[in-house]
Amino acid sequence: EISRKMVWPIVAALAITAGVSYGGKRVIQNYLKWKATQTFKIPTDMFNHSQLTYFGERLPKDFLGTGFRQSMNEAEAKKILDLKGKCTTEDIKLAHRRMMRINHPDHGGSQFLGRKINEAKEVLTK
Repeated sequence: EISRKMVWPIVAALAITAGVSYGGKRVIQNYLKWKATQTFKIPTDMFNHSQLTYFGERLPKDFLGTGFRQSMNEAEAKKILDLKGKCTTEDIKLAHRRMMRINHPDHGGSQFLGRKINEAKEVLTK
């Protein structure tokens, strides 16, 4: 038969385990939220992507180091929006929204890249 003296240490251990688990979960969630906000802001005066390679994940990796063309074509627009193959208008809108969330000038992003992202959307939706 189990006495009350034996139950309290088990209950206390379970409560401590639950508290530590919940606290650890909250710490990890807050760290991931914080990490998502720690992106580099690309200055507006950088026109060649070979200068931007140290800025990390602000643009698709296969686009870095290539630079922009004088007039944007469909292939370059797809690279900027990180699209591949045939794209529907909905795909283009979602990709545009995703890239603008990362690079919007009102939230510390680059005005230059914001213009290029908008131009890419216009080229693909024509």
